[in-house]
This record gives sequence, structure tokens and C-alpha cells, in this order.
Amino acid sequence: MAIVLDGEALSRRLEASLAEHVARLKREADCTPTLATVLVGGDPASAMYVKMKGNACRRVGMVSLRVLLPQATTTERLLD
Repeated sequence: MAIVLDGEALSRRLEASLAEHVARLKREADCTPTLATVLVGGDPASAMYVKMKGNACRRVGMVSLRVLLPQATTTERLLD
């Protein structure tokens, strides 16, 4: 017997739950959770992925901090 999973409905429920947790943190701990992403170079697929994560953060009340670095960034510079 197959089980059909409605991914969109599940996603909405998970985001709603996460939004409640974020709101509680803001209220009780006076802090806003932040997702920091570092994008090195201009790969369009990676840029879209980072953009989608930023959109998801906004939907649940989090802050999204994007750091964009040029393709020529060395590993040493990235770790600094």
C-alpha cells in the first residue's frame, strides 16, 4: 500500500511550526535567529539556492545574512 505525501502541505506545516519557535525565541530570549550564507562566485544555481533559503527565513521571521565573495576568493581568505 502506497502512501502519498503532500510535500507542499508538509512544508507549510513545518514552516508554521518553525515560525512559532522563532516568535517564542524573539519574545522570550529577545533574539532573532539568523541564517548566514556564504556564496563564493556567481554560480546561478547556487545563487538561486541561497535566495530561496533567504525567502524561507523571511517567511518564518528569521534574518538571512548573505555574504557574497568573488570567484577568486582563496580558501584562506574564506576562512578568515
